[in-house]
Amino acid sequence: MGRRIFYVVLLLSGHFIMKFGLIILMNLALMCYYIHYLPFIEMKRLRLEIFNESCLMICMYITPLFTDYVDRAELRYKFGNIYTPILILAFAVNLSYAVYDSLEKPCAACR
Repeated sequence: MGRRIFYVVLLLSGHFIMKFGLIILMNLALMCYYIHYLPFIEMKRLRLEIFNESCLMICMYITPLFTDYVDRAELRYKFGNIYTPILILAFAVNLSYAVYDSLEKPCAACR
């Protein structure tokens, strides 16, 4: 919950460069926390969270390419061809995890 509040405060304050840098720093700090402290009981959940943060970080690095820093609109459009597959991959992995997790216990009970 605190992370979400911090994220909203970042979005409401300062310049784009400051927001961008702080969000990247926040994502990096969270990844370091996950890797160092291993806060999840299940290792597959930890791997999923690290994967999600990695996808988010890659998307955050690509985000400035959609602003006026890139002059040509068709070039910004082409950068979307990088952004979209990352989001689709993240969605597919999370959906697969949710389906697998929901079916794992009932299938184990049937054996």
